[in-house]
Parts: sequence; C-alpha cells; structure tokens
Amino acid sequence: DLLIILGCSMLIDIALFDNMKMIVMIACFLIIDYTLLLAIRFALMGSNGSLREDLGQAVKYIAMAA
Repeated sequence: DLLIILGCSMLIDIALFDNMKMIVMIACFLIIDYTLLLAIRFALMGSNGSLREDLGQAVKYIAMAA
C-alpha cells in the first residue's frame, strides 16, 4: 500500500498530471481499497473455516456491545 501511495505521489510531480492532482489521488486510494478487499477475500477463501468462525464471533460481540 505504501508503494502505491509513493508511486502516486511521484506521479503527481510530473507536469502532465499537474492539473489532475485530486483525480490521481482519488484513483490511488481506490486502488488501495481494492487491494485491501482482495486481500480480505483471499484470506477468507483460503482459510479452513477457523478464521471465518473467529470473525463471526467478533461481529457477534461487537453487535452485543452496540
């Protein structure tokens, strides 16, 4: 994630992208969000079920506390 932010910040310094700084940064954070969702998805699919049960219990406790 940090490499994506570093690459986008270096991309903004180029004169070609000078007028589109906000669009480039929004795209950067969208890419980071997408990679995070992919990582969560692969972690859930690759687990043998114990991670899924642990997350289910955590969600149950958070719902009870709210």
